[in-house]
Parts: sequence; structure tokens; C-alpha cells
Amino acid sequence: MPTLMITLVLLTIILTLFTWTVHDKPLASIIVFLFGFTAFATVPLLQTKIVQTAKEGSTLAAAVNISAFNLANAVGAYLGGETIRACFNMASVNLTGAVITAIRVFFSIVLLVYGRRN
Repeated sequence: MPTLMITLVLLTIILTLFTWTVHDKPLASIIVFLFGFTAFATVPLLQTKIVQTAKEGSTLAAAVNISAFNLANAVGAYLGGETIRACFNMASVNLTGAVITAIRVFFSIVLLVYGRRN
């Protein structure tokens, strides 16, 4: 779980940085690479956590987890579109992603604290 938390925090930071580096091609290239690395690093971390937690129903849990990823992709695309439609610039989509990721960090901390109590 600590690796997942670090990855989510890094993803939030990278999305925020991309808002200001989007117009600088060399910096944007580096940020895009880091974004891809951290964004895709969350998938195996979450999948492993789900399968270990599910125990007997690990196949069903894995399928539901991937379905949740697909739903999150759709919601993210919708929120990005709404950000643009609200007359913000294209770079503001990155801030929307950073806010969503920060919310995910918050809920991960809540779950971590709750899990340690039980």
C-alpha cells in the first residue's frame, strides 16, 4: 500500500506540473513520460491488492477492478470535456486530473487508516 500511495501522490504532482509545462516541448516530453510511467504503475499495484484481498473470489474481483478502471476512464473523459466546455483552456484538464487523483489519495489514506484499525 505505501508504494501505491507514493505513486498516487507522484501522479498528482506530475499532473499539476504538466499544467505549467505543457507549452515547453522538452519539459512536456519529460512530464508525459513520467505521467505514463506513474499512471500505468497504479494498475498492477491496485490489481495485486484486490486479488490478495479477495482470496477465494479473486477472478471476479479482478474483473470488477478492471471494469472500475474502464468506468474511471469514461468519467475522466467526461470531466475533462466538461472542463473544456466550461471555457477553461486545454491545460486546465491536467488540473482536473490532479484534483481527481488528490481525491483518490485522500480515500486511500482513509482506507489505510480504516484497515489498520480492523
